[in-house]
Amino acid sequence: MLPFAMLLVASQIMPTSAADAWRDAWIQGGTARIERACRLEIESTEPLPVRQARWRARFLEMMGLSPLPERTPLSPVITGTTQTSRFRVEKIHFQSRPGLYVTANLYLPAQGQGPFPAVLYVCGHSTLVREEKGADGKTTRVAYGSKVPYQHHPAQFAENGYACLIIDTLQLGEIEGTHHGTYSQKRWWWHDRGYTPAGVELWNAIRALDYLQSRPEVDPARLAVTGRSGGGATSWWLAAADTRVRAAVPVAGLSDLRGHIIQGEMEPNQRGCITGHCDCMYFHNVAGMDFAQIIALCAPRATLLGNSDQDGIFPVAGYRRPAALARLAFAQAGKPDLLALMETAGGHIDTPELRQGAMGWIDSHAARVPTHSLGNSKPAPLEPPQLRVFDRIPANERNTTVDEWFVPRASHPVPQTAGQADQWLATEPDRLRGELLRTSFAHWPMNHTTPPRLISSQTTGNRLHQAWSIGVEPGLELPVRISSPASPGVMGPVRVRILDEAEWQARASTDTNPALPGESGITVWVTPRGIGPTAWSDTHAGPDGKPRPHMLRRRLALLGATVESGQVFDIIQVLRSLAMIPETTSRPLYLSGQGDMGINALYASLFHPGIEKLDISQPPASHAQGPHYLHVLRWLDIPQAVACSRAKKVTVTTTAAAGHLAWLSQTGKLMGDRAHWSMKSP
Repeated sequence: MLPFAMLLVASQIMPTSAADAWRDAWIQGGTARIERACRLEIESTEPLPVRQARWRARFLEMMGLSPLPERTPLSPVITGTTQTSRFRVEKIHFQSRPGLYVTANLYLPAQGQGPFPAVLYVCGHSTLVREEKGADGKTTRVAYGSKVPYQHHPAQFAENGYACLIIDTLQLGEIEGTHHGTYSQKRWWWHDRGYTPAGVELWNAIRALDYLQSRPEVDPARLAVTGRSGGGATSWWLAAADTRVRAAVPVAGLSDLRGHIIQGEMEPNQRGCITGHCDCMYFHNVAGMDFAQIIALCAPRATLLGNSDQDGIFPVAGYRRPAALARLAFAQAGKPDLLALMETAGGHIDTPELRQGAMGWIDSHAARVPTHSLGNSKPAPLEPPQLRVFDRIPANERNTTVDEWFVPRASHPVPQTAGQADQWLATEPDRLRGELLRTSFAHWPMNHTTPPRLISSQTTGNRLHQAWSIGVEPGLELPVRISSPASPGVMGPVRVRILDEAEWQARASTDTNPALPGESGITVWVTPRGIGPTAWSDTHAGPDGKPRPHMLRRRLALLGATVESGQVFDIIQVLRSLAMIPETTSRPLYLSGQGDMGINALYASLFHPGIEKLDISQPPASHAQGPHYLHVLRWLDIPQAVACSRAKKVTVTTTAAAGHLAWLSQTGKLMGDRAHWSMKSP
């Protein structure tokens, strides 16, 4: 009898290099799919305002801002003022949500009372932090915020007749939060929660406009926004989301999907794009939008996109392409000239040409005044203590925990009566499956079908061992091994086991037929993408050989997917294909898996009918531990997914029935025999 490993090798049509090639093709194909959809949306003859309303709603959802949070009181406080001959600077903090502090400086012209046209300046990734001794002689870390190194921008606006509010970023402010959850901290649960710090930066900017409009020195009808790098991204997030912005100048913060995912990463001699950016640059693309649509949301308001021709983290083609496509939307709005591209020589640096271009654009389109000439020099800087807002960080700050609460997770109170449990099961499963297909699993290629291919077949004793190759997506075939009785007769159910990497390694090294303990009949072993024979190399490397560690998941989120959402689709596709294999057709399906793979099997059972039994062993208690699907926790968690399963009988074997799983056990007790799930200890 052939050992299990040899049977799998017979169907292993993708060695590691080929698996990596398919992974790259998966990324490239997803990018091309979204590009096509984006072009069709922008070229559509549907009225532009109708399309913009649809795009804006989905954009806000992808930023974790659907519905928009309540506009709670800003509670602004001015903690000090610095007066110069050129301008006055107020040191301000306000709360965009209770406990979410925004530290800022408001620059006002030295002459006149206003109302002045106003600019919101949003900072990029630069800050000033010092180790300083206090009165007690102890050395402490003092963060002055990103507003200090960027101060020459608001100073120049104030010198030229503008009120300019400059706000710190979440990560590089006086209260130091983080942008690096998926960039370096492996907080993949940000994907499940639908949380991105880009949403916090956008919300802080929206509330900054609210604050500007509350000031008597500001003309509320003449508002502009600009910023560079990370601030460039926030600038056009804000212009896309908030129509109060009359003119926008995002600088060095723009690229389309191809630039972020492929051009800057997977082509030779590229510095890297997504590899070089933290999470404030990105949404989770459950809507399948390209960045040209975000620019098109600005139409017909004046938008100038600034960049340099040697900027390694914003490739030239990456901003030229979306600008050219978005210009079609501005033309549809009758204002083709209100979208322009300002391209200057140089790298990812702040140049006089970029500053002058931003000033001239805002002069013309927000303030409606003659263009000011800035010259090549920057204003003399103020000392950092003159700009620092806090002497002491507020005890009630929630900046450092914002990822845990900013986007609300789904709330499913434990039913208190059998009637409430019945009502939940009568209304919620269909709704939740619909939301999951709209967001978490929106980009499955559901129309792809390929007949399974028999690779090898061998009879040993009274067992027939077959290796099949099942195509689940274009270019991706999975090895599936089937063991069944050699003689026809009563074969019973088809027992499908979904293997994780540890289980595959254990099965592949055995020298005997790996039947499930105590079971006979038909057994099917499935290894989804990224597992066993289709495993990818640990670090993604482009053709230049440079490593791209931990970036696959970030790329996939920009394509509306995760590794695990692809694995769920693989399971569904294999179950469909079993109906085309003689030994497994028209038989009851028993599905099982352990840990995260058991939960992948669970979600497959939400969308594939005909599963008689589903056995899940030692699952995580919550998606916060895995497996990860985009935005899933906005709708449900693992206990509710069990209740939504279409399997006739679900058994969850776990040592931890407390916490999130308590919902499942308590709801099951209320329903008694009518519950299609049960929980047991191992």
